[in-house]
Amino acid sequence: MTLRDAGIDDIPHILEIAAAEPNAPHWTQRTYLDLLPHSRIRLAEADAKILGFYVSRQTFQTEWELESIVVARHNRRQGIATVLMADLLSAPEVELIHLEVRASNHAARALYEGHGFRSTGTRSRYYSNPVEDAVLYSRP
Repeated sequence: MTLRDAGIDDIPHILEIAAAEPNAPHWTQRTYLDLLPHSRIRLAEADAKILGFYVSRQTFQTEWELESIVVARHNRRQGIATVLMADLLSAPEVELIHLEVRASNHAARALYEGHGFRSTGTRSRYYSNPVEDAVLYSRP
């Protein structure tokens, strides 16, 4: 497995992976195109096939927000999310990371907590379809 930055040609594959995951943001192609120059979109890949990705963006100097981390459904339980998370956390420009996650997304919450993220609060009724609270996490 290798990690690399995403490019324009990767967006259809990213959209396909995200569309199959109910907890992933269902952003448009335009959104990803707009994110590419201003965010960090990294892919996990094997045999020229995208296995998963994350999207993060700088919010202030060395402070970042993890917008999304998604592994293709048929590639789960193989440590890919752990590798993607380690990639984000190892970036020298990242000193503080924030994220929010659906309260019911126990797998994601376990991943974040396993990487040292701590809950800092909630946003009531943050998500829709279904309406649900977001749990806020940060990691120095």
